[in-house]
Amino acid sequence: MKSIIFILVFLVTASMVIATEVPFHRGFNLSGWLEQPQAQQIRFTRFTKEDFIRIKNMSCDHIRLPMHLFNMAGEAPDDTIDPLFFFFFDQIVDWAEDLQLHLILDNHSFDPAVSTSPAILEKLTAVWKQMAERYKDRSNLIYYEILNEPHGIADATWNNMQKTVIDAIRVIDQKHTLIVGPAGWNGYNNLKFMPAYSDTNLIYTFHFSHFTFTTRFFLHTRVPAGSIHP
Repeated sequence: MKSIIFILVFLVTASMVIATEVPFHRGFNLSGWLEQPQAQQIRFTRFTKEDFIRIKNMSCDHIRLPMHLFNMAGEAPDDTIDPLFFFFFDQIVDWAEDLQLHLILDNHSFDPAVSTSPAILEKLTAVWKQMAERYKDRSNLIYYEILNEPHGIADATWNNMQKTVIDAIRVIDQKHTLIVGPAGWNGYNNLKFMPAYSDTNLIYTFHFSHFTFTTRFFLHTRVPAGSIHP
C-alpha cells in the first residue's frame, strides 16, 4: 500500500483585517516523492492520478508538493531544469487541474543541517523564472512556494532575497499566488521581522513545531488559515 503523508487544513482566528478567504482548507503533503538527487531518480509512478482522485474523494481540496528544484536544475550560470522533470511534472499539474485540486509547488531545496546561504539567490531566482515561464498560463489552482524553511540566515537578508525572487517571478507571471515565509525555519516568531511586501497576491506562511506534529499556517494577504503535517 502506498503511504501518503497528510496535512489537515483548518481555519484559525486572529485579530486582523480580513481581505480574502484562502481558497483551500484540507489537503495532503506528498513528501519524499520529488525530493531526489536528480530527475532520473524520481519514481514518477509512486503516485498516479488515481491517488489524486482518492485524495479528492476524501473531501480534500489541495496538495502540497515538496520538490527539490535545485537538484532538478543543472549548473550555473544557466541552472537549466531537466526537461525530464518538466515532462512528468506537467502531467501532475494536469491531474490537479482536471480534478480541481489546488496544487502548491513547494520548493524544498534545503538541507536541515546546512544554513541557508545568500549565495543561493542566483539559483533560487533562476529556477523560479523557469517555473514561472512554464506554468504562467496554467490555472489559478497553481501556487508557487518560494522556499521551505530558510534558516541560519539573518531575517533582513532573507527578506531581501525573497523580494528579489518575487520581483523576478512577476516579470514573467503576474497571475499566480506566491507563498512566502520568514527566516528561522518559517518560524512564527520571525513573522514580525517580515516586511509587508508590496505584491498583493501573496500568501504568508509560518510553521509552528510541536513534539507530535508541525502546524503550518497560511496568511493570504491579511487572512489566516492553516494546516497540519507531520
